[in-house]
Amino acid sequence: MEDGGHPCHQKRLTYLQNYTDTTSAGFVFVNNVVSTSEQQLFFISYPWDPTAVVDHNLYYTTSPIWRFGYINGTYYGSFATWQTGSTRDTRSLATNPLLADPAVADFRLQAGSPAIDRGVVVAGVTDGYAGSAPDIGAQERGL
Repeated sequence: MEDGGHPCHQKRLTYLQNYTDTTSAGFVFVNNVVSTSEQQLFFISYPWDPTAVVDHNLYYTTSPIWRFGYINGTYYGSFATWQTGSTRDTRSLATNPLLADPAVADFRLQAGSPAIDRGVVVAGVTDGYAGSAPDIGAQERGL
């Protein structure tokens, strides 16, 4: 993950709520598993810069009532409306990532995880992946 050109390299998030700043210019958010029990994933009160990159992610919630998020005055009630309305996350997924045991911070991908080989190459971050593409998430399965 990068924000304003500053690499954060935090690739496994268990909660993403209220990311706020004054601009999304230079924002890159790729190859992340975002799992939450909250009812809303994003709350961003400023316009998205057209250069912001948000894709190749996997989102999952255990909340029975969920809306994807709020961006600059628009609520996105589902992942599909987010993809269509924002034109972001077109190659992302909204499903159970099949993590080994997140209750004890074991975020490895289980065999059959939909996150396997679904990421994108990020130079200096995803070097040395196993399979046809990097996995979405912090740990590459098979290495």
